[in-house]
Amino acid sequence: MEDAEKMHGKEGEKEGRRLILEERPDYYVRKSKRAFWTRCILFPLACIAMVFAVYRVVCFINNDRQAPDKVDVSNSLVSHAMAQGEIGKEEEVAIRLEKIYDEMLGDSRPYAFTYLSSDFRRVMLDVLKAEQESGSTILDHDLWARKAGSHHTMRIKSVTAATEDRASAEVMVQGMLGHYSNQESLMVMLLMEHGQWMVDDILTSSGSEKGMLGQKAEEVLSTLSEQERVEHREDVRRDVPWNALRLRGSMSEGNSKAFNMYLAISEGNVEGEYDVDGDGARYALSGEIDGEGVMVLREYKNGVSSGRFFEGRLEGSTFVGQYKNSLGTSASDFRATVE
Repeated sequence: MEDAEKMHGKEGEKEGRRLILEERPDYYVRKSKRAFWTRCILFPLACIAMVFAVYRVVCFINNDRQAPDKVDVSNSLVSHAMAQGEIGKEEEVAIRLEKIYDEMLGDSRPYAFTYLSSDFRRVMLDVLKAEQESGSTILDHDLWARKAGSHHTMRIKSVTAATEDRASAEVMVQGMLGHYSNQESLMVMLLMEHGQWMVDDILTSSGSEKGMLGQKAEEVLSTLSEQERVEHREDVRRDVPWNALRLRGSMSEGNSKAFNMYLAISEGNVEGEYDVDGDGARYALSGEIDGEGVMVLREYKNGVSSGRFFEGRLEGSTFVGQYKNSLGTSASDFRATVE
């Protein structure tokens, strides 16, 4: 009996051991499969999510640091903005400034005061007056090219729109002098006048160009005695205005043609230019005005007389007369008003 119980106990012990050995391999198989999925799928997904989160944080920091009112402008960005038809204030200023410098650094430049603000133009007229009366040179360099040389170009580095009517642009003007290139960094200050951005000042490493020229002109004029000024002007009509005018008008030549005219009147002499809407051409003007306001302006193209001229009277803010040719075979009425 005891032997039978011992035998039965041994068989039960063997069966228990057999069951435990049969369960253990299945347990380890399931564990290895879970480790495989964790290692090959979940871990890479976690890494991708972490990299994406870091990327988004870096983008947010960079965008937050960018100044909202200052835009880096290049020719390609301006061209892209024009092509897309989405021109902001900074791009508008950049496009206008490129046009100004393209013309002022070109071979056939327009009248020197064309793109200056009314205040800057007044300073330049004082400079011309001081140079004329003293026989000295105040503006001893090109206002736009800055330095001697040829093939000058301008590159816009950045534009800042400070207010609705004031902006500034950092530009680089570069030219060739022999085999060498010279360049200068400028800050161009612009002012909105009559719906157009005009150059109100040019800041260099020496300071304000308008302020420096205005101070020099004032000093020259103050050193001239009243008697010297009277003697210098004794043959010039005293009641002739000294002014810079911007006029908008039209002439009745077949279909009515609208034009813009820019005049600088100085002691009986008149210099300026005009352009016709849709024509694209720009013509220089040179002539005289008397004490009664009668003005004759001869027309020039690329320094050569065209044989045509404006003849009329400047009364208050209106210039009225006829546009004629020197042969007297054609005449068209015109009327222009000071803007």
